[in-house]
Amino acid sequence: MQTETYPYHKNLKNWAELKQSRENWLRSLCDSANSSGAKTEFILNTGEPSRMICEVARSWDAELIVIGRRGHRGLSEFFLGSVSNYVLHHAPCSVMTIQAPTFSTTETSQNLNSYSDSATLFL
Repeated sequence: MQTETYPYHKNLKNWAELKQSRENWLRSLCDSANSSGAKTEFILNTGEPSRMICEVARSWDAELIVIGRRGHRGLSEFFLGSVSNYVLHHAPCSVMTIQAPTFSTTETSQNLNSYSDSATLFL
């Protein structure tokens, strides 16, 4: 009886492709902002987002973090966690939160991947 091995190499390839596409996306946003006259730069880190945002803010000596939030409250925030809540309480600088638009239940399931916690650091 032969057992199939899980194709880890396929997942690694998918991860590498996803990471590269996200890096290209960030670079295009940065280039667009730079061409509009805003001085921007980006880094792409892998890790737990809330802690990484706070670490980068410390290393850049940031003055302000602008971060989006979905608006989870109560048990959903407890079980799902909240990047913005962690950053609000642990950041080494001021934090501005921006509330994501609210959708109906049907729209939420369709747009769930469109909105996520994200952050911008300002020096």
